[in-house]
Amino acid sequence: VLRSTDWGLTWESRNIPSFSNLHGFDFLDYGAGDIQVVVCGDDGVMYISSDSAGVWKWTQINTITKQNLKSIMAIGTDIFIAVGNSGTVIRTSDGGQTWANHTVGEAKFNSISDAIIVNGYGYSWIAGDSARIYATTNYGISWFRQFPLTFNTSMIHIYDIAFRNQNDGILVGQGGLVNYTTNGGTTWLQDKYLNGLTSEDIISLAVIDENTATALVRGTTSDGMATTTVITVSSEPLSVDDNNNILPSEYSLEQNYPNPFNPSTKISWQSPVGSHQTLKVYDVLGNEVATLVNEYKPAGRYEIEFSAKGGSTSGGDAYNLPSGIYLYKLQTSSFTESKKMTLLK
Repeated sequence: VLRSTDWGLTWESRNIPSFSNLHGFDFLDYGAGDIQVVVCGDDGVMYISSDSAGVWKWTQINTITKQNLKSIMAIGTDIFIAVGNSGTVIRTSDGGQTWANHTVGEAKFNSISDAIIVNGYGYSWIAGDSARIYATTNYGISWFRQFPLTFNTSMIHIYDIAFRNQNDGILVGQGGLVNYTTNGGTTWLQDKYLNGLTSEDIISLAVIDENTATALVRGTTSDGMATTTVITVSSEPLSVDDNNNILPSEYSLEQNYPNPFNPSTKISWQSPVGSHQTLKVYDVLGNEVATLVNEYKPAGRYEIEFSAKGGSTSGGDAYNLPSGIYLYKLQTSSFTESKKMTLLK
């Protein structure tokens, strides 16, 4: 375990007194700059760090598995979800004192992701060998299978997966696999530019911000020596974007984020053709409370902010909506879709 505080220019050792191979870690933020980590590895091993007067200490956490753990995610400082071989999924809500077994399937899981901004809404995804992808919407208490459609699921292994919100995600894997989703993993699409950029295995992915990701590529030289290459992509690898040449293939109205919200939230949608579009907000009785869009829009992807206090970004009369459930509706000449959102003051 190595730590850097200067963006990787220098490193200091924080090694654990253990002979187990370590594979995954996540940060624990106790506030006031006190950021620690939890790590996992072979034979179900897990350690949590602490910092006492500048001296790091490691405390071993007993888990309920002897399977090799490949990745771990911390939600706050108490909920940990670790995944690994043989479909292993274990979860604790008290910092590792007690564990629940949520193992699914048989394949080895290599990665778990939820993106920081999704933490408050319970969304997480795990991915592994044989293109296995599972998702949860309740902080890992229950999981359901997702089925990618754009590659041979019996042959391709997924090595890492990352999401920036509950809709937009990217996965990487065997043979240069790069797929993305804009609907929370319901469907996955082959990235037009990045998929196949390399024929080697992409084994790790770090999403730095909305437009930048770094990946590790594992390869071999002509004489059989192992190599590792770092690739940085600073474009838009995570979703369809109206500012590049990838146009949406269908209409889609996305779930607002955040949800619940107070006082504002963002609503995104996409349209494959240019058309006159309206985006309106209604209360549960069907009364219109705001018009966000009422104009012609070219084909592309759009986002607008809605505020429950003072109106919308498109103007209009001032208002101050009470807490409750509201509907927002996108309508064109050939498409109509509505979704619910919750204002919680």
